[in-house]
Amino acid sequence: MVTQFIIGLATGVTVLVGRYFGEQKERKLSKATGAAIVFFGVLALILSVIYVGGHQMMVELMQTPSEAVAATKQYLFTCALGIVFIAGYNVVSSILTGLGDSKTPFLFILIACIINVVLDIVLVRYFYMGALGTAIATTIAQAGSFLFALLVLKKKD
Repeated sequence: MVTQFIIGLATGVTVLVGRYFGEQKERKLSKATGAAIVFFGVLALILSVIYVGGHQMMVELMQTPSEAVAATKQYLFTCALGIVFIAGYNVVSSILTGLGDSKTPFLFILIACIINVVLDIVLVRYFYMGALGTAIATTIAQAGSFLFALLVLKKKD
């Protein structure tokens, strides 16, 4: 749910960046990019605080079976810590897409998916971490895609 919300907002950034880039309005492009990064940074922090503080209530609202409560809490808490990476990747991806580069964000997601699957197998099958292992794998994969996207954005100036 959080990811879809962030993706929806990031789509607006893509449109705005694409417009200013196409019109060659570098000052507006720079302001829109900076504003988007600040907005998504603040949004990510707010959502992380809400999810970290409210993960217990979410487990209750979902009517989680008692045998899955502990694992669900661990999963939600760990994924809540990764919201910053979800928001970060999506804003950087939307900026790159608005600048006409949709291949690079796709490659980062592909790499993140591969990292996620490999870590899922390692953490769940070999370290017996269950739901916590999948949450850690997801968070690490998201962090990796965000960091790679940031490096590419910085390289593009």
